[in-house]
Amino acid sequence: MAGEESVKTPAPPCTYCGRDTEPVTGKKVYPHIQHEDLWPGKYWLCEYCNAYVGCHADSDIPLGTPANGELRRARTKAHKQFDKLWRGANKSPRKQIYESLAHHLGIPTEKCHIGMFDLKQCKMTEDWSRDKALLRQVRSIKKNHEPRRGRKRKQW
Repeated sequence: MAGEESVKTPAPPCTYCGRDTEPVTGKKVYPHIQHEDLWPGKYWLCEYCNAYVGCHADSDIPLGTPANGELRRARTKAHKQFDKLWRGANKSPRKQIYESLAHHLGIPTEKCHIGMFDLKQCKMTEDWSRDKALLRQVRSIKKNHEPRRGRKRKQW
């Protein structure tokens, strides 16, 4: 991918130094991991800061902004908590969850992408998501333990 003419998307600037990133494949980003899914993937890399961002499938459009190791770990943790709200049991529509998060963070919904967040926004997302998940659990427990209307509870 490096040096190929197929790149049409302007290089996203590095979040840390402001330099243009370069298009690379996963083989350059993950040289120590031989994985058939990672190596052909497209990434934008700043070699000076070791900041990178992956691309949407079959394109060179970045999934967010370049991130260093600390920010990548924070984004992963934020996604892990956030995704619980729209996946699995007690899930809500994904769009609705993103709208609620955007409101909580005070940003427009169209800018609410964890791949674009900084460390502070990641921490806020992680905490907010954990609180929402706990609140759902409490509501679920309460709902399952409330007596049904028209039926008396057994007296022990």
